[in-house]
Amino acid sequence: MNQILKVGNIKAEKGEKIFGKLKVTELADGSPIEVPVAIINGIGDGPVLYTQSACHGVEINGTEAIRRVIEELNPDKMHGALIAVPIVNILAARHRLGHTPETLDGLYGNMNRTWPGNPDGTLTERMSYVIFEEAVKKADYVIDHHTGEMPTLMCWIYFYEGVKEQENLAKIYGAEYLIAEKAGTEEWKKKRFFGKLRVVCHEQLKIPAICPELDGRDHLEEDAIKIAIRGIKNTMKYIGIIEGEPILPKKQYILSNTELGHVKTNKGGWFLPEVKVGEKINKGDIIGKLFNILDGFNEIDLLKAPRDGIVHNINKSPVVWPGVSVARVEEIVEEITNS
Repeated sequence: MNQILKVGNIKAEKGEKIFGKLKVTELADGSPIEVPVAIINGIGDGPVLYTQSACHGVEINGTEAIRRVIEELNPDKMHGALIAVPIVNILAARHRLGHTPETLDGLYGNMNRTWPGNPDGTLTERMSYVIFEEAVKKADYVIDHHTGEMPTLMCWIYFYEGVKEQENLAKIYGAEYLIAEKAGTEEWKKKRFFGKLRVVCHEQLKIPAICPELDGRDHLEEDAIKIAIRGIKNTMKYIGIIEGEPILPKKQYILSNTELGHVKTNKGGWFLPEVKVGEKINKGDIIGKLFNILDGFNEIDLLKAPRDGIVHNINKSPVVWPGVSVARVEEIVEEITNS
């Protein structure tokens, strides 16, 4: 690692903790669009960890975790460095949206489908390009914090199936649940998953990258924040930036990630779950009951588990219509016992 670590015009010498702004693009009137950047450059040599949050502007629990970690870290006790962008899609965050506002980018507003960016592309693609070139490429390891789409879910870590370095990093982060995501399938291509940051880090930069999905979409959830704080510190301990042993749960589970686990309604109505997130269940177990809103709330359907596994998430709203996924059951691939 060089004596000076630089992101855009932001420079940190060894032993420095520096905050700054990185210009990523500009608006029609020439106003600069800037993202917050922190560089904590340790006094000793070592690897560089890059972490970010709010690639989707409402996914903010990683932002708060990063803020607290930055505040706590002492560069005099570090060997290596941390580069952090707590809010990466600043345009989406300003408007409390998941994606860049459509008026600014109607094509590729979902930033996590645009990596490594494009210097001649849309506004979002240009933002991704600058961040990737100036910050991500400086890293040896990457953590891209997100939150899940459903409002009631467990925290889990995505890693690229079959890539041992990513799997190890996912385990060390310390969440209880890990999901091995298959890459290259037709469904994967349709969703433009090739533009995800962790996929690009693996395929182009050849560095380990993971994606924690935290609970608490669009609001702060203290338990999720604590998991992320522990995860960042665990990673820094594991790769030798800070001292100490990673703190891991007694049990961790690697889960499958397919569309087969969705529990979908065939009717509209009022849904009440009978299970909890994280609960182990068997195929055929009752997930919840559906009631007819206009007919005295009579029970009209029993929704059952499509397979053995763990309840991954549950739709928090009781009001559902045909085709809604009210829950998801993920199959257990491996159970890990930590000492």
